[in-house]
Amino acid sequence: MHASTLLPRDVVQAHERGDIHYHDLDYSPFFPMFNCMLIDLKGMLTQGFKMGNAEIEPPKSISTATAVTAQIIAQVASHIYGGTTI
Repeated sequence: MHASTLLPRDVVQAHERGDIHYHDLDYSPFFPMFNCMLIDLKGMLTQGFKMGNAEIEPPKSISTATAVTAQIIAQVASHIYGGTTI
């Protein structure tokens, strides 16, 4: 399977030009998940986000922020086979 059958044309072209690097592209057809994930924790905690069907509001306390951060990491980790960076 080739990248052009999996990804939008503009993404394939950007990867081929070297504008972006699609990490582990050679494994992507075989695994329905990503290797690594970089989480924009600051953005998620300051702007809110959606996790599954739940709308998560920006936390108002450090204890809530800590609990939400743990949920974010667990959710991301369950959908990738590599590392997670926050």
